[in-house]
Amino acid sequence: MSGSLASCNVLAESTDEQLPEIGTVGAQALTIAQEKQYGDAYMRALRASTPIINDPVLSDFINTLGNRLVAHADNVRFPFHFFLINDPSINAAAFLGGYIKINTGILLVAHNESELASVMAHEISHVTQRHIARSLENAAISNHLTLAGLLGSVILSIADPMAGIAAMQTSMAASIQHRINFTRQNEREADRIGMQVLYRSGFSPTAMVNFFSQLASKYRYSTQPPKWLVDHPLTSERIADAQSRASQYPKKYIAPNLDYQFARARVQVRFGTMDGDQAYSMFKEQLANHSYQLQDAARYGLALALYAQKHYHQAEKLIMQLAQSYPQNMFILDTESDVDLALKQTNKAIKRLESAYQRYPDNNVVIMNLAAAYMDDNAYAKASTLLDYYLREHPNNLLGWQSLAQAYQHQQLNGKAAQALGEYFALRGQYHQAIREMQRAEGKTVNRLDRARITARIDELKDAQKQLKQLQNL
Repeated sequence: MSGSLASCNVLAESTDEQLPEIGTVGAQALTIAQEKQYGDAYMRALRASTPIINDPVLSDFINTLGNRLVAHADNVRFPFHFFLINDPSINAAAFLGGYIKINTGILLVAHNESELASVMAHEISHVTQRHIARSLENAAISNHLTLAGLLGSVILSIADPMAGIAAMQTSMAASIQHRINFTRQNEREADRIGMQVLYRSGFSPTAMVNFFSQLASKYRYSTQPPKWLVDHPLTSERIADAQSRASQYPKKYIAPNLDYQFARARVQVRFGTMDGDQAYSMFKEQLANHSYQLQDAARYGLALALYAQKHYHQAEKLIMQLAQSYPQNMFILDTESDVDLALKQTNKAIKRLESAYQRYPDNNVVIMNLAAAYMDDNAYAKASTLLDYYLREHPNNLLGWQSLAQAYQHQQLNGKAAQALGEYFALRGQYHQAIREMQRAEGKTVNRLDRARITARIDELKDAQKQLKQLQNL
């Protein structure tokens, strides 16, 4: 696995002097600004080629958790970005610039929030210690490439796999976006610091050990274990080492986290391998046998399964009961809105969401749901006003630009729709399409000031396109 989940050796803070921090003094060929530049290009390529989950409530959950960990990390040089990939395989990866992806498969096997946090803390430590930059430098040397040439091929291999492989002419091009090879010293440092971050953030230090132990047991006799497990086997020595290190921290009981269990149930129903009937049977059985961590999380999963089966009235009854207990919870609010729209109770959804908007005027879940409700009610002007205001402060919201384009299209505001689509394509690194849409917008705009702004934006996109090509062709 990228970031080598499987190779987590854990050291308690009391043994810090045995492993000096080496990560921050390496990677001399890459500046922090260059890391951010390559990270941004990497993310734009991923948006166009990878099944990134743009579900607002899951995105907010994973970023809230990630930033909680980052707040307790040292050597943080730039904002971190966490995102989920709709992929049931067990994997997570970090890249330059603080971009960390987590496959849904991690949530499917992690029993609690501490186990998920242990994965993320390890990946965060690879970034803060600049292991990725140094690993890429070593890879460039061993493959007789310049670092810039290697990184350009990495980005190109995501945007255009065949071109990327041809550009690099080595098997590394095909695998670089899935894993990065770290030295044993890198791994030990990331393990030690990741454990510190985990503990400082209020999570159980033993979670990392538990997570690896259960995976080692699960795949011990498997003929086709996960690829990261093949690359980084979970040996008994490694797990014993982790247990020894974790034992040096004070024992800490962490109660099951409701939002994590909600997130896990949501992934199981909406992004897992089960259909609605299978999900319904699973949660129904959990409730009947009391085989859940939190009863209300199982009830939430059952409500989602009922919604997937189009049993909207039954889903409504269950989600309304949960809403009485958790009136401010965004997982519940989001599902209430889905059910209301499915039952053509749009005014009910709007009233609830407008009330929530008064309390949380900058909340991604509230904004996206309210915009959807407005559009369902044919109130496209309200939707576009809401989204336009939000995107001024959150310009990297892909779903927001897509929704704004739809809202403008329904109003026959084709110039503004083209502008929104241009920003959507730009976030995906598809600058040719982005520029084309902006030029369409320019041709449909009468106001001189607005036209001048669009012209300036076209110039910015052309510069970004040129820079991306330079990165890919170095």
